[in-house]
Amino acid sequence: MKRSILIVDDDAVVLDTLKEYLTSEGYIVATSGTGVDALKKFKKKFFDITLLDIKLPDMDGLQLLTKIHAENPKTMNIMVTGYPSLNNAVASLNLGAVSYIMKPINPDELLFYIQSKIEQIEYDDKSSNILDNTMPVFFELLSDCNWWSTDTLAEKIGISKEIVEKMCSFCARTEIVNYWPSKHLVKIEKPDAIPKAH
Repeated sequence: MKRSILIVDDDAVVLDTLKEYLTSEGYIVATSGTGVDALKKFKKKFFDITLLDIKLPDMDGLQLLTKIHAENPKTMNIMVTGYPSLNNAVASLNLGAVSYIMKPINPDELLFYIQSKIEQIEYDDKSSNILDNTMPVFFELLSDCNWWSTDTLAEKIGISKEIVEKMCSFCARTEIVNYWPSKHLVKIEKPDAIPKAH
């Protein structure tokens, strides 16, 4: 599946250069020269990644980041600036950016960085689907109220131990299971609270 990127910058040369480069690498790329235009495009279409300049002619890039992050927290927002400051970097990360990079942008380095972020998106999507599909089996195995090792659960369910441990951590937060991470052991704590399969 082709991933989409929205680049927001008031420099037309930056927009054209990055769009041409990233399009040639197989991405669907849209560009905007203002925050208002970027928000219009974002409301019409989901973007996997945004590159947001901090200095825009009509609004502060951090304001735009806040609005985009509120609209869809799954979008990975990368802040771009030619005027780096520690305050902006910290604010960007606190407002939902995944990274803060400086101009001039090296297209090859940017591509490498975007590919790593896309891999993270795909891993998160895959993990989410696995969790949805395997949770009923997970609870069925634990329904005997005995301690289970995460290794055994992973083998029985047919998924990685890492995913099983993620499931255990999630369920432990809801107090449905008792999870002992250091020993890699888990058991049902509240059998009556097990979600019923439909």
